[in-house]
Amino acid sequence: MHAGRWVVALIVAAAVALAWTGFALRRASAPRSVVLVTIDTLRADRLGWYGRSPTITPALDALAARGVVFERAWTTAPLTVPAHASLLTGLLPPKHGLRLNRPVAPLPRVEDRRFFTLAEALKEKGYATGAFVSASVLAREETGLDAGFDVYDEVPRAAPGVLFDNRRPGEETVAKCLDWLKSQSGPAFVWVHLFDPHAPYDAPAGFGAGKDHASDATGYDAAVAYADHCVGRLLAGLESAGLGDAVVAVVSDHGESLGEHGEPTHGYLLHEATLRVPLIVSAPGLAPARRADVVSVVDVFSTLLSLAGHPIPPQANQRPLFDAKSALAETERRPVYAESLYAWDSFRWAQVFAWRVGDEKLVACGAEPMVFHLATDPGEDRAGAPDESQRAELAELTRFAREPALGSMTPGATPEPSGSYWSTGSAGVNAVLPDEENAKLPSPYDRMDVLRRLNLARTLLSVRRNEEALAEFDEVARLDPANPESAFWRGRTLEALKRHAEAAESCRRAFELGFRSPTCVAKALALSLIVLTRADLSGTDKSAESDRADRFLAVARGKGFRDDSQTFVMEAFLRLARSEFDRCDEALRRAESLPHDARTQGGIDQCREDLVKAREQAPK
Repeated sequence: MHAGRWVVALIVAAAVALAWTGFALRRASAPRSVVLVTIDTLRADRLGWYGRSPTITPALDALAARGVVFERAWTTAPLTVPAHASLLTGLLPPKHGLRLNRPVAPLPRVEDRRFFTLAEALKEKGYATGAFVSASVLAREETGLDAGFDVYDEVPRAAPGVLFDNRRPGEETVAKCLDWLKSQSGPAFVWVHLFDPHAPYDAPAGFGAGKDHASDATGYDAAVAYADHCVGRLLAGLESAGLGDAVVAVVSDHGESLGEHGEPTHGYLLHEATLRVPLIVSAPGLAPARRADVVSVVDVFSTLLSLAGHPIPPQANQRPLFDAKSALAETERRPVYAESLYAWDSFRWAQVFAWRVGDEKLVACGAEPMVFHLATDPGEDRAGAPDESQRAELAELTRFAREPALGSMTPGATPEPSGSYWSTGSAGVNAVLPDEENAKLPSPYDRMDVLRRLNLARTLLSVRRNEEALAEFDEVARLDPANPESAFWRGRTLEALKRHAEAAESCRRAFELGFRSPTCVAKALALSLIVLTRADLSGTDKSAESDRADRFLAVARGKGFRDDSQTFVMEAFLRLARSEFDRCDEALRRAESLPHDARTQGGIDQCREDLVKAREQAPK
């Protein structure tokens, strides 16, 4: 496999970026517009050109017929944000640093990193740059993926605690993109992101399979058909706008398991169902072809720049898939890389890493790494154990995964645990564990039964079947007692049942297990405050709950979590309940000094009003 040599090559390439001396982008003549279409959660095998019959993707098939189809393209992570960061930077996740859907920090400012984004490179060449995304998981504030875009048309974040990310139908996103293009007179770079095949599958009338199929393959196929319809609208609009000669790439960020290997959707396992993605590239002068070599989505960055006639910045991990004359580039037999830290971040299961050379695939997933031979076992049903040389290659793989990012990742506010990915961002973790520590954790490949129960419990909670949800959460706690996300959502279920003291204790337990987020701290404090307002509790019981909340806050701060305005508001109410008026006032001042919304300001105003009254009524 020669993986060790590949890792060395990756690190050497990274050193090129580390030696950055101000790469000068040279102006090309007659620049072509560039269009990048990313279809979230699209499996390659759902396209007719990739073998599905009868086809449900006529627009994509027509594009494939006149373009170059890469039959074995791999994503870098089965998660939206890390994969899109790789597409837009040409870097693997260890190097760009966005390794979770709720990253520990957004992409650094350009002066704080040693790489360009695709939008920045083309903007420097005089392009108008516009991004049109269909889901709130790609919010600019948390990801920084708006870098280099003149326009970043996004979807507002969902409210805390809701089941899924906010989204909009692909037709709306396409219409916004085409309206913007009408106002442009020169070359443009547009990124259009379609979210429709992502769970829950809910295509519009005429495509949809109905609410009963929101989580099955029938509903998924209907959503894929709708996404294809949107691509057709976009391509027709480009022709009408005089951009029929644009360089166009259509790719998915990752696939969807649809229950294969026990995984309901994606994000936890590194099987081909979620790693293999469609990749179609079309450009004037590019002869139609099919490519069977293994490529990566990181190659899209340099490929688009090359086809548009522009030089490629000296940054690691990517290579153009065509030569300077748009011919098919000769490609060496090289590994492609993928990872997922998602199960670790959410559930404290092992971090997972994989690479593939040809049809051989190695997976590091805790104590028991796996080898798959895809030529004879395409369904990955027969995992083998690595031999001595493969174990050495796996050690090289995880060493590369621990390489530092090519930028200064400055932590931002920890986000709310909302959205369909359900990641809590619980640890604020961006680091890869030592092999010995990772080997002590349960493998996500052995925990899909727990995941299914957890998904069922959260679904039951979302439809207010709270007693049934609690029973499922209790079973998850028995099967997987170290799971922080389960403990947090069990607390939310107890809150729905108005068992507030138990709910507060469950949220405190979640923090202890690793959900080190202001969201968790604020929720635990809020639940304790509800307990303190109960008329049926004795003064002794209230005093005990007040002391528990006070100790919890001290312990949490001792563990270094980052306060936000909401946690300070909750602290202010707690201090008020404990008649600690000066400390209440200080917490309110700190809450106001941090970014906050109107709801939080309302809490600040109410607490300040209550503080004035309490001081007036206090014994002199």
